[in-house]
Amino acid sequence: MRRQRGDWKLERFRLNELPEEEMRAVQRALDEDPDLSARLEALEGSDREIHASYPTEWVARQVARRSERRGVPSISRFGPRFALAAVIVLAVVFSIFLPGPEVPPPWDRKGMDGIRLKGVKPDLLLYRKRASEVEQLADSSVAYAGDLIQIFYRAAGKPFGVIVSVDGRGTVTRHLPASGTRAVRLIQGDPVSLDYSYELDDAPKWERFYFLTADTSFDVRDVAQAAEGSPDSLRVGREFEQFAITLYKGGR
Repeated sequence: MRRQRGDWKLERFRLNELPEEEMRAVQRALDEDPDLSARLEALEGSDREIHASYPTEWVARQVARRSERRGVPSISRFGPRFALAAVIVLAVVFSIFLPGPEVPPPWDRKGMDGIRLKGVKPDLLLYRKRASEVEQLADSSVAYAGDLIQIFYRAAGKPFGVIVSVDGRGTVTRHLPASGTRAVRLIQGDPVSLDYSYELDDAPKWERFYFLTADTSFDVRDVAQAAEGSPDSLRVGREFEQFAITLYKGGR
């Protein structure tokens, strides 16, 4: 389901994150507008589908496994700060989740390389650690300075890709690859977690994440340049497929 521009307020209403006066105003609007009520129900249904396909415990285990790698490579950043998931996320996961049965992956990775999944397109999954849970962030969700964001990608058969984000100041941050000039070969199958979580800084308005994929390798610098000049969608050739997800910045 595609999130609409106004869905961020409904998402915050569902999470009881709006000021009391706004909560009452949204409730009145829901009581008076059947279309708005239907939209809220659709959002709740979409979230149930997401949680059924990718349970929080499974996501947390993927993050923990990534953080168990030995050695910490140095990552240069261009704007917001990177935070090491190996220290923070691992501690959080093991303090919250008890061992349980392994959840079968949504896709069987065997035989996936080089095969495009019919009806499935490359996309990103963003997760945030909150007080007592790992929470998935949908498009148009509200996020805050200091939030730690874990990025997952699904290649869906596309062999090469790049992930960047641009904030409200126009600063572009490279997430994948962290260094180098060429798009990386993507891992097929289950959603793949990046090695590091990403800490949002105090840039205003938004942080918009782009996942650009293609059948052949391409120059990362071209993607970064396109992100600087195109806040809504990247102006790229037809040989590329792109996915974007936006987090709107809120104040605490």
